[in-house]
Amino acid sequence: MVCLSDAVQEIQPRLDELIRQWKELEETTAAKGEKLFDANRHILYEQSCDDIDGWINEIESQIITDDVGHDLTTVNLLVQKQNVCTVSFFYVFCFVNSAVKALSALQLVWICLQIY
Repeated sequence: MVCLSDAVQEIQPRLDELIRQWKELEETTAAKGEKLFDANRHILYEQSCDDIDGWINEIESQIITDDVGHDLTTVNLLVQKQNVCTVSFFYVFCFVNSAVKALSALQLVWICLQIY
């Protein structure tokens, strides 16, 4: 029994130290993960803006046309094109709103980085 008691006294401090180091590793990993995510937000925001710009250019090229519809078929095609653009506007509006929210989050992160 004396040997078991000596072993426990020798092993327990090592085990406690390992547990402390493991918790420290988990905390450090979580902190680095948050920093990487925050750093990536800027890139995601820029990609979103590029996507919006590309969409706007595409819509402009579709809208700009000399065709005003000279018969019922071309008028119906132009109306369908307009309807697709209208629906597309709604989705891009939602996308722009999310980009604006992302910008607000980026500004908050930037302010926090300036403080610290």
